[in-house]
Amino acid sequence: MKEPRTWRRDMARIGGESLLVGSGHVVGAVGSIVSVKVLTTYLSPEQYGQFSLGLTAAVLTGQILSGPLSAATTRFFAPSTESLRLEPFITATFDLLAHFAGIVLTIATLCGLVWLLHPSIIVATLAVALLLSLITGAEQILDSIQNAARHRGLVAWHLGLGPWLRFACAVALFKVAGTTTVSAICGYLFGASVLLLSQYGFFRWKIGKPRLTRADRADARDLEKRMLRYAWPFGIWGIFTSVQLASDRWALGIFQDLHSVGVYNVAYQLGYYPVLLASTALMQVASPILFATAGDASEVSRVRRTRSAALRLSLISVILTTLGFIVLLNLDRDLFGAVVGPGFRGATIYLPYLFLAGGVFAAGQFAIHVPLIEFDTKGALFTKITTALIGTALNFVGAAVWGVKGVVGATLAFSFLYLVAMLRLSRTRSNGQQTR
Repeated sequence: MKEPRTWRRDMARIGGESLLVGSGHVVGAVGSIVSVKVLTTYLSPEQYGQFSLGLTAAVLTGQILSGPLSAATTRFFAPSTESLRLEPFITATFDLLAHFAGIVLTIATLCGLVWLLHPSIIVATLAVALLLSLITGAEQILDSIQNAARHRGLVAWHLGLGPWLRFACAVALFKVAGTTTVSAICGYLFGASVLLLSQYGFFRWKIGKPRLTRADRADARDLEKRMLRYAWPFGIWGIFTSVQLASDRWALGIFQDLHSVGVYNVAYQLGYYPVLLASTALMQVASPILFATAGDASEVSRVRRTRSAALRLSLISVILTTLGFIVLLNLDRDLFGAVVGPGFRGATIYLPYLFLAGGVFAAGQFAIHVPLIEFDTKGALFTKITTALIGTALNFVGAAVWGVKGVVGATLAFSFLYLVAMLRLSRTRSNGQQTR
C-alpha cells in the first residue's frame, strides 16, 4: 500500500533534482555553443579541423577508459556507503584512476617522443589531447562520486562552469602564445585542470580523505577487482557505440556532400540534442537513486522494486516523447526556420522525427538499468555491440540510398531497435531471477 506514495515522493524528488542538474547542463550547452562561435573566429577552418580531431581523440579515450570507471563509481557508491565501506570504495576508485592515468601518460609520452623525432602539429595536438582526456576523466569520476552522493548543486556548478572555463582559457592563451591549434587545446587542458582542482577541493570537503585500517585495505583490493569486472564491458561496447554515434555524419560526408552533413547536423542539434540533454540530466539524478534502492542486489524485493522504477521511467519517456512528437508535427515550420540560416530551412522537416528518436533512445537507456542493477554488465555486452553495429550499417545504407532523409530514418529505426533490445534484455533478467 505504501509503494504508490513512495513512488510519487521519489518522482517529486527526482523532478526537483533533475531541474537543478538540468540547469547545469543548459548553462554548459550554451557555453559550448558560444565556444564554437569564438574559436571559429580565431582559428582557420584547417586549424579548427585539427582541434576537433584532437577533441575526438580525447572523447574516444574517455569512452574506453574513464567512462567505464565513472559508471562503476556510480553503481558501487550506494552499497559501499550502506555497508559502511566508504573508505575502501574511495581507495579502490583512486587506485583504478591511477591505473588509467598510467596508461594515458604512457601513450602521451610515446606521442611526445614521436614529435621529438618528427615534429608535427597533429602529433603535438594528439599528445595534449591525451593529457586533456586524463584530466577530464578524473573530473568525470569525481563528478560521479558527488552525483552518487546526491550533491546536486556541486554537480550542476561544475557542469555549467566547465565549457565556459575551457574556451576562456584557450582565448587567453591565444593572446600569450599565438593563435594555433596547440594553443587552443592547451587552453582547454588548463581550463580543465582548474576545474579539476575545484572538484577535488569540494571532494575533500564533502567526502573527505579515507583513513584505512589493514582490513579496509583488503576490502579495497577486493572492491577494486569487482569494480573492474563491472567496468570493462562499458569500455568494449563504448568503442562500438562511439562509432555508431559518429557514423551518421561520416556516412553523409562519404556518400553525399558537406551540405547534407550541415543540414542533418542542424536538424540533429534542434531535434535530437535537446531530448538527449534532458534525458542525460534525468539519468544523472535517477541512476544513483535506483542503485541506492537496489543496494548490493542481494535482496530480491529491493531489486524488483528498482526494476519496476526503471521500467516506469522508460514508459514515461515514451509517453512524453510521443506527445512532443505530435505537438511538433502540428507546429508551423516557420517557427523553427527563424532560428536557422536561410540555407538550412529544409532541415526543419526532420525535427519531429529526430525528437522522437531521441526520446525513444532515452527510454532504452532507462531500461538498461535492469541488468546494471544486478551488476551484470557482461550480460548486456552482446546486445549493446549488436545494436551499435546494426545502427552503423543503417546509417551508411540510409545515407547512400536516400541521403539526409535516409539517415534520419536510420536514426529513428535504430532508436526503436535499441528500446526493444533493452526491454528484451530486462525481461530476460526478470525471468532469470524468477527461476533462481
